Amino acid sequence: MELQLSLTFACCGCKNSITVDLKCKGVGSANPAEGAIAAVNVPCPYPDCWQVNQLIFETSGTIRNVRPFILARPVPEPSIN
Repeated sequence: MELQLSLTFACCGCKNSITVDLKCKGVGSANPAEGAIAAVNVPCPYPDCWQVNQLIFETSGTIRNVRPFILARPVPEPSIN
Protein backbone atom coordinates (compact mmCIF):
# COMPACT_ATOMS: atom_id res chain seq x y z
CA MET A 1 0.00 0.00 0.00
CA GLU A 2 1.20 3.52 -0.79
CA LEU A 3 -0.62 6.59 0.45
CA GLN A 4 -0.02 10.34 0.20
CA LEU A 5 -1.54 12.72 2.75
CA SER A 6 -1.32 16.42 3.50
CA LEU A 7 -2.13 17.12 7.17
CA THR A 8 -2.42 20.46 8.97
CA PHE A 9 -2.20 20.77 12.76
CA ALA A 10 -1.26 23.25 15.52
CA CYS A 11 2.21 22.97 17.09
CA CYS A 12 2.14 21.83 20.74
CA GLY A 13 4.73 24.48 21.64
CA CYS A 14 3.97 27.72 19.79
CA LYS A 15 0.42 26.89 18.51
CA ASN A 16 1.34 27.94 14.94
CA SER A 17 -0.24 26.02 12.07
CA ILE A 18 1.98 23.37 10.44
CA THR A 19 1.22 21.51 7.21
CA VAL A 20 3.12 18.32 6.51
CA ASP A 21 3.03 16.16 3.36
CA LEU A 22 3.41 12.47 4.12
CA LYS A 23 4.04 9.51 1.85
CA CYS A 24 3.23 6.28 3.63
CA LYS A 25 4.45 2.92 2.36
CA GLY A 26 4.30 -0.50 3.85
CA VAL A 27 2.22 -3.48 4.72
CA GLY A 28 -1.35 -2.58 5.46
CA SER A 29 -4.88 -2.68 4.31
CA ALA A 30 -5.70 -2.16 0.66
CA ASN A 31 -8.51 0.14 1.81
CA PRO A 32 -7.17 3.18 3.73
CA ALA A 33 -10.64 3.99 5.07
CA GLU A 34 -10.54 1.00 7.41
CA GLY A 35 -9.00 3.10 10.20
CA ALA A 36 -5.38 1.97 10.32
CA ILE A 37 -3.37 4.25 12.63
CA ALA A 38 0.13 5.65 12.06
CA ALA A 39 2.41 8.10 13.87
CA VAL A 40 5.18 10.45 12.79
CA ASN A 41 7.39 12.93 14.66
CA VAL A 42 7.36 16.41 13.12
CA PRO A 43 9.68 19.19 14.35
CA CYS A 44 8.19 22.68 14.37
CA PRO A 45 9.83 24.76 11.60
CA TYR A 46 9.31 28.10 13.35
CA PRO A 47 12.36 29.84 14.85
CA ASP A 48 12.59 29.84 18.65
CA CYS A 49 10.26 26.83 18.98
CA TRP A 50 11.63 23.59 17.47
CA GLN A 51 9.16 21.54 19.50
CA VAL A 52 8.95 17.98 18.16
CA ASN A 53 5.28 17.06 17.74
CA GLN A 54 4.08 13.47 17.66
CA LEU A 55 1.30 13.35 15.08
CA ILE A 56 -1.02 10.34 15.35
CA PHE A 57 -3.36 9.91 12.40
CA GLU A 58 -5.57 7.47 10.54
CA THR A 59 -4.64 6.46 7.03
CA SER A 60 -7.92 8.05 5.94
CA GLY A 61 -6.37 11.45 6.82
CA THR A 62 -8.11 12.01 10.16
CA ILE A 63 -5.79 13.36 12.87
CA ARG A 64 -6.36 11.50 16.13
CA ASN A 65 -3.90 13.33 18.40
CA VAL A 66 -1.00 15.78 18.42
CA ARG A 67 1.24 15.75 21.47
CA PRO A 68 4.78 16.74 22.40
CA PHE A 69 7.27 14.00 21.57
CA ILE A 70 9.21 12.85 24.63
CA LEU A 71 12.19 10.51 24.41
CA ALA A 72 11.57 7.17 26.10
CA ARG A 73 14.96 7.37 27.81
CA PRO A 74 16.72 10.63 28.59
CA VAL A 75 20.03 11.25 26.87
CA PRO A 76 22.84 10.65 29.41
CA GLU A 77 25.11 13.55 30.28
CA PRO A 78 28.85 13.00 29.90
CA SER A 79 30.88 12.49 33.05
CA ILE A 80 33.14 15.32 34.23
CA ASN A 81 35.92 13.00 35.38
